[in-house]
Amino acid sequence: MDVIAGGIHLDPSVVDLVVRAAGPDRVCLVTDALAAAGEPPGRTRLGDREVISDGRAVRHADGTLAGTAVSLDACPRNARRWLPWLAPPQVLKVATSTPASVLGPSVAARKGRIAPGFDADAILLDREWNVVRTYVRGVAVP
Repeated sequence: MDVIAGGIHLDPSVVDLVVRAAGPDRVCLVTDALAAAGEPPGRTRLGDREVISDGRAVRHADGTLAGTAVSLDACPRNARRWLPWLAPPQVLKVATSTPASVLGPSVAARKGRIAPGFDADAILLDREWNVVRTYVRGVAVP
């Protein structure tokens, strides 16, 4: 079950309910971040339409939600705050190994954890769960 944990689509109590009911082995944290993610708030394009980002939500001119500017790294950080009962390794599981397993055995055999034979794609987090460094195939990316 995919849960958009960016704080726009679902109330934290709904995320809590879903994770409690389904369990971390069956929940994947996802995002629907658009190109506006990482950009300053303002007007941008979504295909042939203009949309407006406030830095978190991206909306069409009529106010309807087009998506978010919330990147995936915010989802486990949010889950950590919203689900204090869920142990940190379980929070990481719903953002790493559970999504990798959903993508199938060929992906799960090389993604979603740090172990011999895996791709060694990883992030280093600080105490507040902010990304400090990213590694792709074991090499730090600037």
